[in-house]
Amino acid sequence: MEARLLHLETLVTSQTAQIHKLQQQCKSLTSQCEYFATIITNTDPTSPKTDPYPNPESILPSLPSLPSVFGSAPSSVVDAADAAGAAILAALLGGQQRMLVDVNDAELSSSTETLAQFVELAILPVAAGLEGLNTDKNRLKIIFPTVTDLSAFRKSYTLASPDVIALGTLGFGSAEEKDGVVVIVAPSPEDEEFQTMINIVDEMARPTVIINYHVPEHGVEAKFPERWNLTPVYFLRLLNVQFQKEENPESEVTRAMLVRQFPRPWHVFVDTAPLCDESDFEIAATFPDRPSISEVDMCIVTCLEGGADEDELVSWELEQQEIEKESQRKKGGVDGNNNK
Repeated sequence: MEARLLHLETLVTSQTAQIHKLQQQCKSLTSQCEYFATIITNTDPTSPKTDPYPNPESILPSLPSLPSVFGSAPSSVVDAADAAGAAILAALLGGQQRMLVDVNDAELSSSTETLAQFVELAILPVAAGLEGLNTDKNRLKIIFPTVTDLSAFRKSYTLASPDVIALGTLGFGSAEEKDGVVVIVAPSPEDEEFQTMINIVDEMARPTVIINYHVPEHGVEAKFPERWNLTPVYFLRLLNVQFQKEENPESEVTRAMLVRQFPRPWHVFVDTAPLCDESDFEIAATFPDRPSISEVDMCIVTCLEGGADEDELVSWELEQQEIEKESQRKKGGVDGNNNK
């Protein structure tokens, strides 16, 4: 009987702690939802403004800790989508109005199912934030270039919440009164729908996210109007790098990535173990703004071949190891003499 009572007391104590933790999380989420609703309201030109914005410092520290994908290279399309979703939400909380998710990946361009999965995961955090807000604009709208694109997306679409997530096409139901955030799956720059998208976004009076997944043809990337002041909240470029080391006359091939996830700076990652089964991406360099091609090339070469600073660091570490070994030998000799 005493054992059962002790077991029940342990369960009650554990559940009490869990309940307290859930209460704190609910309080934090409520504050975040109120802050998010204020941002959405302030972006509506027809609504009275709440000026100034609530202090973001009071709400951002209480956000759940984001996964290590911040500042790390994504290992799959799913990882990239998760990171893009976190970046979009962070940008919205920061008051951004025009956002760009730019992921040029052949898998997204060739597979409608993979693209649908990426879009769903990327918009999920924002859709969850909009759901249940005490505001008229609590719906997210996903806009596709054509009806054909929308129909192909529906075949792999798994989210079924029309009150929270609505679908539309360019020029037909692009944005409605209830839409708080609009996500546009960008058409190819070669298509006539690209100009239609530009005209619609020019008149858009709500937070807008452009998802560009097209692989540049002939190395020419899509150009969006500078007047939009697009913030690249998530950017991913996969690079194949061919290099040659002095000790190995044969050239080797490895992979690199240029990644930006809001609010972090731009990172260049390089796979330093191209011959291993599992990749080992390391940060080669960090830039406050998007680096040029020559800057990316330079930091990749430095990472693979080792620059002067790295050589000095290695030499210093070897010297320290030798000093430590010599110190241990001398100490061992003194101890041996004392024991005699």
